[in-house]
Amino acid sequence: MEDSVDKNWSKVIDEESLERCENERIVYPFLAEASYEGQHFNTIEDARLWYERYRRGQSFSTKIRNSTKRPRSDDIDRAHFCCMSNDFSQKNLGNPESSDVAGNRRSSDKCGCNETININWNTKIDKYVLTSFTNIHNHKLVSPRNQHRMKVNKFFPEAGKNLTTAFELHNNLVFPNTKHRFCLWHITNKFPEKIGHAYREPSTFKEDIDSIMHNTYKAVEFEIKWIYLMKKHKLDDNVWTQGIFNIRQRWIPLWNKETFFVGMSSTGWSESTNNFFNGWLPITTGLYSFVTKYEAALIVVYERESAKDFASEHIYRQVGPHQALLKDAAKIYTRTMFHKLQNQFDQIVRFIAIERHVEGNVRQLTVKSHSGRVESFGLQIDLKKLTGNYGCKLFEYVELPCCHLLKVFSKYDIFKIPEAFIMTRWTIGANKFSRSYDESQLEGDNLRYALRHSHQSLCASNLFERASKMKESFDFAVLELEKLKFYLQNSMTL
Repeated sequence: MEDSVDKNWSKVIDEESLERCENERIVYPFLAEASYEGQHFNTIEDARLWYERYRRGQSFSTKIRNSTKRPRSDDIDRAHFCCMSNDFSQKNLGNPESSDVAGNRRSSDKCGCNETININWNTKIDKYVLTSFTNIHNHKLVSPRNQHRMKVNKFFPEAGKNLTTAFELHNNLVFPNTKHRFCLWHITNKFPEKIGHAYREPSTFKEDIDSIMHNTYKAVEFEIKWIYLMKKHKLDDNVWTQGIFNIRQRWIPLWNKETFFVGMSSTGWSESTNNFFNGWLPITTGLYSFVTKYEAALIVVYERESAKDFASEHIYRQVGPHQALLKDAAKIYTRTMFHKLQNQFDQIVRFIAIERHVEGNVRQLTVKSHSGRVESFGLQIDLKKLTGNYGCKLFEYVELPCCHLLKVFSKYDIFKIPEAFIMTRWTIGANKFSRSYDESQLEGDNLRYALRHSHQSLCASNLFERASKMKESFDFAVLELEKLKFYLQNSMTL
């Protein structure tokens, strides 16, 4: 017995829809009005949009079956629109037995539907006119409840795909203390593609732009150099360079150095995250393996940090006998951060510190280079409180004293790093709170202890940082910790 489909399915659906629950119905505020012969449109695009709105209300999909153009012109003269279920599946035409062949047993929404409209150009009124309309479906229409499953309704507008602009308006409200920057590498990597004529040899554009990006410390100075560079390489009217200049606050290091980024570039941050899993998680890793291998990778990180902490505490750095400031730094900072500070200290011979203004204990100075790259920064320091600020922003960016500040320390015979310039996160023993476990407990069935310990350490570190800022909160935290210690001791003896 052959399957047959009633051609009046649309009538059946209309009758059934009266019995549907109200919450299953979908109301479309921009549905097209009912069509009629003689209806006219200004353009063929208007006709297409109208038909799409119409089919959305009638619960079927549409397409352009064919169209013709006017002689010696690209303007469309006639368009034939139809239901998406028009025609038949090509695999089964002329071969009824082909559906039994392995590999051809596929479903199709083609069933020879006769729903069509014809749009023709009318030269008398200079408009497109609907000349014929057949509103007969031989298939069941999609119910309002399932219209979101139709292929044509899965179109996602560009505004919905690119949410960066939409989120950008609210990021500052939702995350007021968060700085969002763009990846410098991804932008500079576009230079050969966007401005290849200026970027390739023998042009000096690459060296010039690198110098502007990394060796400019004032906004006005950057803007003047940028304008000169664009004129030099004839890029004044380039739309792409104008676009990246307008968002310079998001990717040029000058505007990002006022925010603490651990001294890492945006690219380095991403690469370090990926490097964490290198050798542990291939692309084919499943969810269960991911959890297991993540814990194993975390244990390796713990062991690596433990070894470095041991080296920082028990392996001493070699400094000159008269370098009192470095001797003090060696007792404070971890090995990695000490070497970074030592690199800054080695540069102070390039600078001279000139005292410009004295007011009580406060000194205002200018530190400028006498050789090498031209640099000049204004600094201010209180010799009694040993606090101050300076212009190169390295302390804000890395939270480590820069060579300009070290030059000022040397000028005023400050032989110890002032506490105001020592960040706990870079000091020896800062990680000790996460080393209070027996590593043998991390074997076998106790792997999950690593994750529990990591979570508790992070929470405790954040609480301690907050509690230590005020005497009242510090006393309260100590009291509560004693209660927690008493509770844990009693619970473990039960």
